[in-house]
Amino acid sequence: MKICMIGSGYVGLVSGACFSDLGNTVTCVDNNKEIIDKFEYDNRKSQGITASDTEGKAIENSIKRSTDLWISQWAEWEKWDEYFFKALSPYVKKYLLHVKEKLGDVVQSILVHDDKLFVAVNNSHLIKRFTITETGLQLPGIQISTENSSPREMVVLDGNLYFTNWFSKDIKVLNLTTFSIEESISIDGVPEDIITDGKDLWVSVPSVDIYDQGYGTSVVKINPITKAIEESYEVGNGPQNLLLDGEKLWVSRTFYSSDWSTAYFGSSLIDLNTKEVEIKTYGAGMICGGNLLKLNNQVYRTVDGGVAPIDQNLDINLSLKIGSYGSLYSASSSNQNIYLGRSDGVAPDSVFVHDENGNLQHNLMLERIICRRGNGEREGGGVGGEALGPAVIGDVNPQEQYQWNFLTHTPPSSPPLPH
Repeated sequence: MKICMIGSGYVGLVSGACFSDLGNTVTCVDNNKEIIDKFEYDNRKSQGITASDTEGKAIENSIKRSTDLWISQWAEWEKWDEYFFKALSPYVKKYLLHVKEKLGDVVQSILVHDDKLFVAVNNSHLIKRFTITETGLQLPGIQISTENSSPREMVVLDGNLYFTNWFSKDIKVLNLTTFSIEESISIDGVPEDIITDGKDLWVSVPSVDIYDQGYGTSVVKINPITKAIEESYEVGNGPQNLLLDGEKLWVSRTFYSSDWSTAYFGSSLIDLNTKEVEIKTYGAGMICGGNLLKLNNQVYRTVDGGVAPIDQNLDINLSLKIGSYGSLYSASSSNQNIYLGRSDGVAPDSVFVHDENGNLQHNLMLERIICRRGNGEREGGGVGGEALGPAVIGDVNPQEQYQWNFLTHTPPSSPPLPH
């Protein structure tokens, strides 16, 4: 692979070096010129030694060329670097093969409908369906190839699963009885979110072409019977998530400058009765996420590491913001609670549960572990806390199973969280 490592600090640089050691072409970049100059003008750097691959065969220079940089002052660093490479690379390779085989490259979204869990696996171009039981997910599930469509978001309506696709620029229709993709609805642009009011489908189109800066400006209404686009609304650049609230359709927006250096955020509101559209752009100073949620007749928008009320004028009330977490990734509401998901890309991740008044009720930590079937003996450790019960997500072999454990740290005054 050709990999670009954005940020060349103590995490990015070491990660880049490891990826390079595994045979990839890596370019490390940083907005701090001194970090780059430190290595570019280091007279100790030299043509790197081309190590052997995991099977002991030499990697040809036509495949990999490297430049050794002095990331350590330790004189024996080179010897130990080769030792660690040979010791760890077989297990890295085994792990990558397992992830690709068992789940796919990117879980883009999940959807629970009745007792079924649907998973859109983006890079592997799959829709997976599992049956939910009291003890976890019933395995094996069913998987359907989307034929390199890059599936994104999903919704169920009248016995069909409708899902958006980036690469094919359409909405595909999966029959939940036959589990075959029966139709597709072409979209003029790259579709993202999809929701339903029980009658029609609503789809956001944030981009004209894949990976543009958010040049798409429309939200469309689709008739699921005729499979035709009946209405289209211009809502401003980069429409992302959608939220239906009676006769109002809320839209979160994110788009970027032409060089991707600056992100801009906005919200839009469609009155489905009058067909009028209210558009507001906050500019680059307010950092918003994409999620919209509703609790107790109040709509919230993710902003600055939490969620805050948004009014009919599309003003966000930061004084009533709930939560303030770095790397906030998602937000939703259920049963009078607000759930804030935080992920920095390193396990364990966290879900913070706040009540309707904004009080923190629970901090759920999510970590994947390996358990032995039968006796429950652990091979991989967990983090302290009260286990809320695992949900099986995939088999390694008949003797092992991968599980998710939900761990909680509960404030002393809070009641126990229901399993």
